[in-house]
Amino acid sequence: MKARKEAKTQKGEELLYVGIDEPITLRRALLESSKSLVHLLKQQQSLKQLRASKQRKVEELRGLVVEINELTAQAKHLMPQMEGLNLPAEEEERKPRTIRVIRAGAAAATQPRKTMPKISAPTIHMESHVDKLERELQEIEKKLRSL
Repeated sequence: MKARKEAKTQKGEELLYVGIDEPITLRRALLESSKSLVHLLKQQQSLKQLRASKQRKVEELRGLVVEINELTAQAKHLMPQMEGLNLPAEEEERKPRTIRVIRAGAAAATQPRKTMPKISAPTIHMESHVDKLERELQEIEKKLRSL
């Protein structure tokens, strides 16, 4: 550190100035730490968005489950009551069923029933805050390059 300089303001208060050795190196270190901070903020923001999206989906699914349960109860209520009906046990219903596929000129083969492919929900991007952080990051990188 260089020697301290003292100055007085108009009100008579003393100000203290301290010289900095290698100011460019210090500024570069500050800009790099700012850059890493912006990266961390971007990650935190995307994590918050992901959590909020997950919460919305969970609430939506809960509502759908409630609606399905209500509709199932209504359907059971509307179905005619039958006595002596032999329904298969629940365990038998849940076993994977096989489908016979007969090809021309080939022996019959059994294949398990195909299941529906999983469809991912479309993602909603709310990038206003992330865009702002990205711009700040670009400004910091520009300052770093100019040093």
